[in-house]
Amino acid sequence: MKATLKYLAGIAGPSGYGSKTTAEQVTQVCSVSFTSQLTAIITGATSGIGAETARVLAKRGVRLVIPARDLKKAAILKEAIKKTESLGVTLFYLEID
Repeated sequence: MKATLKYLAGIAGPSGYGSKTTAEQVTQVCSVSFTSQLTAIITGATSGIGAETARVLAKRGVRLVIPARDLKKAAILKEAIKKTESLGVTLFYLEID
């Protein structure tokens, strides 16, 4: 119970992160030279936390693969990432239906 209350209050746990930690903060320690060698497959990336995860990983230079049921939403996500992140974004999306 005490651990749950600490989590809900945003108090950092043993990992150094808490419930109020942002994706930006978690990936801040990542080196762009290292992340540019990575590819992430993000399911659910066309909305919510998946879209935020995609945005932050793209900002860090990770190549993204977005499996999506709705290719229109995936294309909108791709354009939004390209507009807000000035890095050269490589993003692939796959129709999964």
